[in-house]
Amino acid sequence: MNKKQYQANPKLSRNIDITLIGVGGTGSLVLSGLASISTALRRSGRTSDVNITAYDGDTVSSANIGRQPFMPAEIGQNKATALIHRLNLSGFNGKAEAQHFNGFSHYSNNMLIIGCVDSRRSRRTIKEHLHDYAGYYIDCGNDLHTGQVIIGCQDEKYKLPMPWDICPDLVSDAPEDDTPSCSLAEALNSQDLMVNRFCAVAALELIWQLLHENKLDSQGAFFDSKRIKMNPIPIQPSVISKQLSVKKGK
Repeated sequence: MNKKQYQANPKLSRNIDITLIGVGGTGSLVLSGLASISTALRRSGRTSDVNITAYDGDTVSSANIGRQPFMPAEIGQNKATALIHRLNLSGFNGKAEAQHFNGFSHYSNNMLIIGCVDSRRSRRTIKEHLHDYAGYYIDCGNDLHTGQVIIGCQDEKYKLPMPWDICPDLVSDAPEDDTPSCSLAEALNSQDLMVNRFCAVAALELIWQLLHENKLDSQGAFFDSKRIKMNPIPIQPSVISKQLSVKKGK
């Protein structure tokens, strides 16, 4: 094993349950990418089954048209339902939950959870629900031009610092602006047109490495879409050292 690489849990090379929390600006793009990844994994024989569930309690508004991949005919529909229905028409087998994520009764190690939420309050809720979760969690977030994609894992053998351990501000209780945008022009004042695509591409590459190669070259990235810049978050040497020790039976 390359000492700069992180060895992921091999259970992810079997059947995989993926939960996507939020299908707005970034989540909708991640969902489309997950459909491609699911197809590629099955056709390459990397895994036999990929089950994807998308959670979102919001409906499509006119302000979403143009920045998010929704159509005018879908205004008023639940976001998760609209996107999953459209993808399933092309042979994808996804499930939509037209509600905000509220945890599971059971978590498994072959589960991957992806958070694409737009508030610290929502991240705090996710953090509370993942208290006993030992699988992988990916946080995707951004503001006007910048953002982060970070993967964490609480399994002792495959432990990676959780996103909020790396960036405590992600779950701080500082005041935030939750005012909904009434138009695309207003929405672009808080998130530029291409920033969600930057975020989604970084997340999908991380997911592809995790599921296809079963290894990671980084723990994610900080990015700036305006400057066309992406800085990887290196795997901590202590994580690699611990994995090498386990491999050698120490």
